[in-house]
Amino acid sequence: MASLIVGKAIRRIVLSVVSGLVLAGCVSGPQVAYYGSREAVPVPAARSEQVLIARVETAAETKARIAALTPVPAPTASNGFFALPRSGPDSIEAYLSGQAALPLRTAGVDPADLRRVYRQNEFDPIWFGPRDWLPAAKILITAFNGAKLDGLVPTEYLPADRGLPGGRLTGAQVSQIDMELTAGLLRYIRDVKEGRYNPAPRMDASAELMRGLKSKDFGGWISGLAPDTPYYSRMKAAARRDIAYLSPVEFVTYRVNMERLRWQEPRLPSSGRWVLLNVGAAELMAMEGEAPVFGVNVVVGRPSRRTPLTNDKITGLKFSPDWTAPYSIVEKDLVPLALEKGPDFLNKMGLSIFDDGRPVSPFDLDLNTINVRDYVWKQESGPQNVLGGVRFNLANSSSIYMHASPDDSLFELPERAHSSGCIRVGASEHFAHWLLSGDKPGEFTLQDVVARMTAGNITHVTLNRDVPVHTVYFNAWPSHDGELVIMPDIYEQNTALRARMGYPSGSSSLNSGRLGGVTNIGDIF
Repeated sequence: MASLIVGKAIRRIVLSVVSGLVLAGCVSGPQVAYYGSREAVPVPAARSEQVLIARVETAAETKARIAALTPVPAPTASNGFFALPRSGPDSIEAYLSGQAALPLRTAGVDPADLRRVYRQNEFDPIWFGPRDWLPAAKILITAFNGAKLDGLVPTEYLPADRGLPGGRLTGAQVSQIDMELTAGLLRYIRDVKEGRYNPAPRMDASAELMRGLKSKDFGGWISGLAPDTPYYSRMKAAARRDIAYLSPVEFVTYRVNMERLRWQEPRLPSSGRWVLLNVGAAELMAMEGEAPVFGVNVVVGRPSRRTPLTNDKITGLKFSPDWTAPYSIVEKDLVPLALEKGPDFLNKMGLSIFDDGRPVSPFDLDLNTINVRDYVWKQESGPQNVLGGVRFNLANSSSIYMHASPDDSLFELPERAHSSGCIRVGASEHFAHWLLSGDKPGEFTLQDVVARMTAGNITHVTLNRDVPVHTVYFNAWPSHDGELVIMPDIYEQNTALRARMGYPSGSSSLNSGRLGGVTNIGDIF
């Protein structure tokens, strides 16, 4: 059974199948068999689908659909397949010329686009042949049913029948289902190719559809509509294994991030050695070309002190580093903790205070009125140091850098937004060795790196060539090991898009208020 990585916690879910249950919106009563829609659906999945269906139908449309589906129609043939009852003209042209109302499931598609497509086919059905549905129609249904991998909802594209009914069909049934298939494909082309909510749409869906109808390989054409970009493809590959186990909330997160990737993938290097930092997934990947060499969990800034979403570069390493606390951390964290826990808290943390180079005891300071900028607050190298065994120097001027940590437990948390803006790197000895082995081949073994990290005396190594760090923010992401990572939207970067897509806003992020239970400076930096 596939496993879903949510943060770093592996969750296995068994979905029990309830026989005889049909998706919300299908004919009630005996289960109806359609091409591409033969499976029973688990209760949680049916409820999830019901929620998603409701997002694309108005109340009036829902009422009309339910009214149309309530009667259980008689079989159209002895093979046991059913079709929804439909009334209206047999001619497609009658609907597209305004003589009859268009089928409900064509709503949202410009009638002019439908007319343009059917005019090319002399207003004959596109998907139905002399006696039965054409192979292209079955390919279409398969594509629609597989739309979840693209973060789409199959019911937004399927005809009202949810499949291809068999048996003896009336002219009205054929014409209306045919138009619903075409309308569904027009929606699908727009949604999968560049995104429904794309702020800068450029594509003509009807022109693309007509190109597809002329293609000698219709299946190849339709499978090629989705972006063939590296991370979109990796997301689908990860979801192929895990998507059946996503909760409705997790699927919405996946859906939102796939929509963003359709608009434009981040511009990332295709060659050389570089680092990919995904703040939204709290993960770092060491990259060589387009391939991840390895990846590690990282701890990023909490929502009130965000890690900058800007690119940077690693210029060198500082082993067994000391730490001079920024005044902002002293004011917001260290002094309040010393007031709460007593001045000796600072001594236990190994923090030294200097007044013009002269050591000062925290017991001699009035912490209620102190101006922290009159002092230097410093922690020497050692096992308690908040930077751990190595600091990775970045080129920015904001005192933001990557570093190790004296406490590895935070790297295993499912939510890892705990720092004051810097990036704590898990398995930092391996990351340091990768940087050095590529920059100075043969000079540093992994054992050399570990020895420098634990030596207790500061050493510096400057890289011959800076290593670019490209920063992105996606909270659904294919991790370095191919698993699908779903994380909270800690910085609420997707709030506006979620609202446009009809989903509730608000963050599932960590509590950014007062930190309780702090026992080590490393818990806050």
